[in-house]
Amino acid sequence: MPDASLELVLAEVRALRSELAELLRQPHAAVGALLSTEQAAAHLGLTPAALLKRVERGQIPGLRLGRRWRFRRRDLDALVGQDR
Repeated sequence: MPDASLELVLAEVRALRSELAELLRQPHAAVGALLSTEQAAAHLGLTPAALLKRVERGQIPGLRLGRRWRFRRRDLDALVGQDR
C-alpha cells in the first residue's frame, strides 16, 4: 500500500488532470486561467527571477508544462489574499 505522501501526490495529479480536461472541453474558460511567468510575477509584484526562486522553494505553486512554468490565477490570488 502506498504511503500517505504518495497518495497526496496522486490525488493532486488526478485533480490537475480533471481540471485540464475541463479546460480543454471549454477553451473559452481557459483564457486567463493560466498565467505565464512574466504575468504571474507582475501580478505578485515580483521579478520573474524572484518568482521562480519562490517556486523552487515551494512557496508559490506552479505548473511545469515542458520547459515553461504556468501559474493558476486563483492560486496567486489566494497568496495575495494571505498577505493582506
